[in-house]
Amino acid sequence: MIRKLLVSFSAAAILAAGLLAWSDQASAESGEMMLLDGETWQQLSPDSKLAFVWGMAHVIEFERNLAEETWDPDAKSFVPHFVKGLKGKTLNDVVIEIDNYYLVSTDRLGHPVMKAVVHTVVLPAL
Repeated sequence: MIRKLLVSFSAAAILAAGLLAWSDQASAESGEMMLLDGETWQQLSPDSKLAFVWGMAHVIEFERNLAEETWDPDAKSFVPHFVKGLKGKTLNDVVIEIDNYYLVSTDRLGHPVMKAVVHTVVLPAL
């Protein structure tokens, strides 16, 4: 039993280390953090786009819950703005808004997807 647990833990640790090394190498080669941009966004399947937005929403919800527990009135945060912008929207609505952001002008394809979210979801709600 303990041996199986150790083997599983070791395999997970090796996998995690390999993934970290791979991502560090990719980041080092480009010289900057790799962000999902409009060119890549357009090539994603609808399910992958939805998964990205779902992950983004999870991070925002996690941050919102954490802020409620450890509220610092002096802290500056993007979370309240995202929460306000996302209120009443489905994940599919956000995907469509991102798609439209890149559809309107091809010169935006190099913009990160998070910039598209800010321009289409956050700023209109302010």
